[in-house]
Amino acid sequence: MLVVNVKSSWPQVQRGERSAEDSVLGDWAALSEQKLRQYADAILGVADNAVVAAFDITDWSRGEDGRVRFMGTPSARWAHLLGGPSPVTWTRGQARPIRYLDTGELDDQEPAPLAAAHRDRVTVGGWMLHLDAEGNGTLRMPAGARLTVITTP
Repeated sequence: MLVVNVKSSWPQVQRGERSAEDSVLGDWAALSEQKLRQYADAILGVADNAVVAAFDITDWSRGEDGRVRFMGTPSARWAHLLGGPSPVTWTRGQARPIRYLDTGELDDQEPAPLAAAHRDRVTVGGWMLHLDAEGNGTLRMPAGARLTVITTP
């Protein structure tokens, strides 16, 4: 699995100026054929150390500049990771936006019941709302967005 840091392009996705596919699947530099063969089965997009997109890679192509663009479909297998913490982290000053992860490391992990069910999470326009078993909510909202809270008795 490839894990890519899309922190700089993800705000454009949240504003509707770019697609999640464009942000996560294309154009990545310095990927060797060996790394592609070994890790290019799935790709996770990560912004601010949270998983924002997951795709199963169906193919890839290399442009004249050597950059790789992936073709893929939204991943049902890895959908439970959406909105959760990244399985890898970047530290301040770490320039390489691509990390490699053996999918077997994630296969052994049980998804959290909330994420696995998908009935207590909704994502709309870049906003993600998670509800826990007690009905308490956590809202992740796009940078620069405004929120008005209205409670009911």
